[in-house]
Amino acid sequence: MLSGDAVVVVNALHQPHDLLQQVEQLPGVVITSAVDDKATLAEIGIDQSNEHDLCTLLEEKFNIVIQKDKVPYMTVGQLKNIKQIEDKTNMPGLSGYISQIVRDEVIATTEFVYMPTLTHTPNMQIDEFDNDETFLYIVPGLADSHEQFEEMCELLKLPAVVLHLGMDEYRENLQEIAQRLVEVLMKKLKIKNQFQLLGYEFGVPVVMEMAAILESYGLTGTVYCLGGTASDIQADLEHKLRGMSEQSLQVSLLQHVQRLLLGESRPALQHELRALPQFRDKVRRVVRALRGRVPHSRQYVAALLRAVHARTRLLRDCRTSFTTLNAKVIILRARLHDTSPRECPELSHQNVVVHQLDATLEHTPRDLRCSSLINKYLGSDILSKFYKRNRCLKEPINPEYV
Repeated sequence: MLSGDAVVVVNALHQPHDLLQQVEQLPGVVITSAVDDKATLAEIGIDQSNEHDLCTLLEEKFNIVIQKDKVPYMTVGQLKNIKQIEDKTNMPGLSGYISQIVRDEVIATTEFVYMPTLTHTPNMQIDEFDNDETFLYIVPGLADSHEQFEEMCELLKLPAVVLHLGMDEYRENLQEIAQRLVEVLMKKLKIKNQFQLLGYEFGVPVVMEMAAILESYGLTGTVYCLGGTASDIQADLEHKLRGMSEQSLQVSLLQHVQRLLLGESRPALQHELRALPQFRDKVRRVVRALRGRVPHSRQYVAALLRAVHARTRLLRDCRTSFTTLNAKVIILRARLHDTSPRECPELSHQNVVVHQLDATLEHTPRDLRCSSLINKYLGSDILSKFYKRNRCLKEPINPEYV
């Protein structure tokens, strides 16, 4: 799109509806007409190089989440009858909410991260960001991962910052989290007269509270709810955790995070965790099981487990009624279990705009429509700055020519 060519031709690719035909298009996969239903997926070419692509295909097209460590042992017959294996392999709904852990422990514990956008390249230094500009401030979900928003931010026409929720403040309620993040905006990021807030998943109710606080200070702006409204997100989480007791939630959550950190599951750990009565004892057991096997410190792993558990409970139990805002509210709704549209006039005195996305909640931040929709609703002052900006990449100077 930035090539400068006068004419750009886009050709639509034919996407087969048959699952096996789609799987066959993955790199390295060969499925012949003579393949036996008892053949494992490893035998047709599914290995570590493409098993992630298979899991993504099943999630996006069939809304089924498969554990990666189970993929090599699945058979072609099971793949043909994917709905029959759904109940056996579909993980608790936590996989759609916590799908990755930030790789860099130091970055994960900072208050905020500047993101590369169309206005700011990855090699720009922090002192090159002008706080007088209007930023998009992003509040992440339960996993507190800024990495989920890299693709979306790359196509934005304004600078962006991800505000980390923090790990040591896991005892805070929703309003306390919002107040703390607003203080970061006011004192450290020096927000001026207007705000652009985007909340994803757990971040949705947080930004609604933040917007109310900022409006009480006399600021105006726009709020983007990525995934749906707070009631959408809460209902979706409750559906996925239906019938799960607090004990089961703790064990499933700890096992899930352990699997993400380690890259494999440990079935024996489940029985050990269920035998421990206190959550803090369960956390210690997981930390001990991961010691020396992951690059993260024990303190970080323990803080991560406590924080994710606290946020999950908070999202499950939080109220979903908020102060009616003067700000414009735009809902970018994911493909949730409840497909019925919901009226949400009480969120803003302005007309609430709702866009239905095709992506599931986990993949919503990577839906390319999100960037274009955010850009669509930017004010003329922000867009004018963008089009007047020199967007040439700054190349490092070769000292030989100085």
